Amino acid sequence: MSGFEIDTRLEAAIISTGETMDTQSFVKAFSLLPESENPKQTSVDGVPYILHEDHRWVLPIVHFAQQQGTLPKPCTVIMFDRHHDALDPPHLAQDELKRLRIKPSLQGVTSLCAEHLRRIDDDWLKAGMELGFFGDAAILGVREDFGAAKYRLYTDHVG
Repeated sequence: MSGFEIDTRLEAAIISTGETMDTQSFVKAFSLLPESENPKQTSVDGVPYILHEDHRWVLPIVHFAQQQGTLPKPCTVIMFDRHHDALDPPHLAQDELKRLRIKPSLQGVTSLCAEHLRRIDDDWLKAGMELGFFGDAAILGVREDFGAAKYRLYTDHVG
């Protein structure tokens, strides 16, 4: 199996190509993440994982994997979470999202997560869709009923 899965219940990004990154590439790719993220690379049954803390920080990881050709762009997200994580990104983030759609960079995506997305990780999914990182998404296990109808279908800037 090749591809990329995101399991936010475990708060892990799974790169399933069968190989972990060499230490130098790993350090270079994730040096921009905050220390609180503490990314770790490991594997289970030969499937490599990159473990991290907060959901929004998966965006730089996905961007890096797509740049390396490990992950298709856009990819499909299937996640398990008690919360939908599907709020619209803040209005103030829209200009940054537009800029990053034109010229994405690891530093720019990292800055988006640090400066524009909410620290409670409830808007990263739509931000990833707006950046073209994600196409379709399925969120399983949501326990929130508040406003659920408005999160059933989302159409990004492309349509």
